[in-house]
Order: sequence, then C-alpha cells, then structure tokens
Amino acid sequence: MKEITLKRTAFTSVFTLSIFFFVLFAQAQAQQEADPLAQRQAQNAGGLLRALNLSPEQRAQIRMLREQNKETARTARRRLGQAYRALNEAIHADSVDEREIESRVQEVGTAHVEVERLRAQVELQIRRVITPDQLNALRRMRRQARSERQQRRQENNAPPFSLRKQR
Repeated sequence: MKEITLKRTAFTSVFTLSIFFFVLFAQAQAQQEADPLAQRQAQNAGGLLRALNLSPEQRAQIRMLREQNKETARTARRRLGQAYRALNEAIHADSVDEREIESRVQEVGTAHVEVERLRAQVELQIRRVITPDQLNALRRMRRQARSERQQRRQENNAPPFSLRKQR
C-alpha cells in the first residue's frame, strides 16, 4: 500500500512539475505574443509592404484587411494570455485539482488555435491581393528572415568565447 501511495505521489509531483515548466514556457510565449508582438508585426508588415512594391490599390486593400482584423486579433491574443494566467493560477492554487488544470490546458490550446486561425486567415486574404511575383518575393523574404532567426539562435546558444575550439 505504501508503495502505491509513493508511486502516486511521485507521479503527481512529476506531473505538476511538468505542467509548471510548460506554463513558464507558454507564458513567455504569450508575453511575446501580446501587444509588443502586434507592434513588431505592424513594423515588419510596413517593411514588407515597401519591399514588395505594392500598388496604391494593393496597399489600401491590405491596410483595410489589417484594420478589419486588428480588434479580433487583439481579443484573441488577450484571451490566450488570460488562459495562460488561469492555468498558472490553477497550478499554483493552495489545493491542486488535476481536472481543473487539465481544463485550463484545454482552454490554452483552444485560445492558441484561435490566434493561429486568425493569423492564417489574414495571410490568406493578403495572398489574394498580391501578384505571383510579389508572393515569390514574400517567400524569399520569409526564408531569409527564418534563416537569420536560426542563425541568431545558434549564436545565442554558442558556448562562451573562451570555451570555443581554438583553430
């Protein structure tokens, strides 16, 4: 009987710690996805609009699309942040309720799916506005940006200079 109780306690502890680290990671992502993300996206979008050589009509259409979706996207990101906070509160509550935690995890998943669905819809709408040449240019710029992000990540994870191999 003692062994079963110990196993159950160990499982609960490992489960709780796993959820705790998941929440920490998720909160970090949610904070990056809050309003600073929207600001960064707007800045990046402005740069993309200039780089794609859009016609005045295309610029107007894309601005209209962004404006139409701005509040819905903001609401979805806010809901995602609230879902992460509720999950964190459930994990750190005085009495741990695993069903409550699981329910909160589901809410986070649902909110995250909504944010991604909205992002995909807007991208699809924008894709319908641009020409095939502009789409190819956009793809090249995104590949370049992805490559630069990967390079920065590798540089940030590189060992300190003193520990690098001397050539």
